[in-house]
Amino acid sequence: RGEWRAFFTAFHWITGPALMLIVGVPWYIFAEQATSGFLEHFIVGEHFSRFTEPTWEGDPYGAVKDMPRGSVWVFLIVASAPWSLAAGILLAVPAWRRKVLLLTGDVSRDWLVYLMCWALIPAVFFTLARNVLVTYVLPAMPAVAILCGLCLTAVLSRRVIVSGATAMVVLFGAASIVGYERYYAGHKYNQRPIIRTYHE
Repeated sequence: RGEWRAFFTAFHWITGPALMLIVGVPWYIFAEQATSGFLEHFIVGEHFSRFTEPTWEGDPYGAVKDMPRGSVWVFLIVASAPWSLAAGILLAVPAWRRKVLLLTGDVSRDWLVYLMCWALIPAVFFTLARNVLVTYVLPAMPAVAILCGLCLTAVLSRRVIVSGATAMVVLFGAASIVGYERYYAGHKYNQRPIIRTYHE
């Protein structure tokens, strides 16, 4: 319906990239001067080698190089829990699913497609990468939150949602802290010994 034409017509094809280069190029030059090899590591390594070389060792920090392909989808589900799990349960029950579909029927189809693309593209993009972090799915979280909100408000009352949300934040927050602490306490990429040595 002309949206793409309007987008490409309104986009500043010359001034936009020019402004980006003016702002960004000096920073890259200074970074390379201060740390030799930065450009090769950041541009080639971070943007190409991490996808094409399964054993790429360019990232000296964290456990990202150990992740199997497709891990980003697990990250997406975990990062959006418990709301993604609750929305999934609602969609799995036929009676609740009908209510959700009834509500979303009043929402613009273009808006729903936009939200779905927004929520899934980060995970799709990093599906084949083994060097991934859970933070890579953060750009999808606003869209996931809106979609989950549409599902929950179609079935549950405001009181139930607020009460459940409060309880889930406390429970999942505590579980995340304990789980993170136990997982990384003996992990081979734990940086605490380095930090402890630095402070000594």
